Parts: sequence; C-alpha cells; structure tokens
Amino acid sequence: FMAMVGIKVLQFLALSAGGGTTAFFVVMVLKRDLSLMAILAISTVGSTLAFIPFFRWIGQYMTKRTGLAIGIIGEIVATLTWLLATPEDSTVFFVLRGVLAGIFSSAILLYGQAMWLDTIDYDRERTGKRREGVYTSVYVFIERLGYSLGPLFVGTLLQLMNFDSKLPLEKQPPSAGVAVMLSLVAIPSLAYGLALVFLRFYRLPERIGDRDRV
Repeated sequence: FMAMVGIKVLQFLALSAGGGTTAFFVVMVLKRDLSLMAILAISTVGSTLAFIPFFRWIGQYMTKRTGLAIGIIGEIVATLTWLLATPEDSTVFFVLRGVLAGIFSSAILLYGQAMWLDTIDYDRERTGKRREGVYTSVYVFIERLGYSLGPLFVGTLLQLMNFDSKLPLEKQPPSAGVAVMLSLVAIPSLAYGLALVFLRFYRLPERIGDRDRV
C-alpha cells in the first residue's frame, strides 16, 4: 500500500508539473497560438480512452505490475519527445505526440487503479475489516498533495530562472524558457522514474489472466 502511495503522489506531481507549464511552453518556446492546447488535449484524451480496452485485453497475459511499469516507461518516453518539438513542426507532430502520451496514460490509469483496489482487498482478507473509507481518504489526500507539489516545484524553478510575471509570455528572458522546458520535461520524467523505484517494492501476488480488476 505504501508503495502505491508513493507511486500515486509522484504521478500526480508529474501531471501537475507538466500540465501547468504546457501553455507556457506552447507560447514561449514553440511560439505557437494557444489553440494548439486544444489539439493536444483532444488527441491525448481520445487515445487514452481508446486504448483502455486494449490494455484490459492484454492484461490477460501479464501482471498489472508489469502493465503499470510499461505505462510509466512509455510516459517517460512520451514526455521526452517534447525535446524534439520546434516552432516549425506541423500540427501532425503534436497530434501524434498527444496520441503517444495518451496510449501510455491509459495503461497507468487502468493498472494503477486496479492495483490500488487490490491492496484494499488484500487488507480486508488479511484483517477481516472493511476500511475502504480510510483508503479513499488517503487517496484524496495524496492526490491533493501531488497536485500541490507540482506548482511548488515549477514556481520555484521559474523564480530561480528569472521568470517575470509582469512580462507577457513572448517577452520572457531565455532563461525562463529553459525553466519551462525543465518543468515540462525534467520534473515529470524524474517523478515517473522515481515511481518505478517505488514499483519495485510492490509485492502483492496476482494471477496472470485475472481480469476481475482490469
């Protein structure tokens, strides 16, 4: 359970750090209109929903722990693709980038939630007590914690790199653009990488092919 707590906190931290700086990245680094945000959102959410049935099917042949590891590693790769983005890229690049991120987000969403529920079931089997309310409260707390840590890290980094809130985004100094890139790529990648460390400590056994949770 504590391994899953660590994974979830880091997941929400990565989401908040990346999501909170995408608009800055689009305007300051890519020099594009904010309408690109809608394209990214639609392609990401669309592929996330579309690939959930696929990962549910493939879950018959691997453990949820393996599926979550695949999702996390894939999400790191998708995050690193931002390093390839340039102002000259066509809209197709950003659609494909959103699709790639969505594919692995669906694996994290499906297997991560299933493993969380498995830990609750295991606690009930081990103790004979139903404590879903306690676990739900913990989940809400760590969700808020993760989402609050992201802006804290991003804000500190922007301040250190001379971001000026009084200036329009297109007139920020080059160092602020570097801070945005680090916030969009480095913080989420490091958070997901650390989540893999926590995943190594997850030892709840399961049967391959058990589809009750996925």
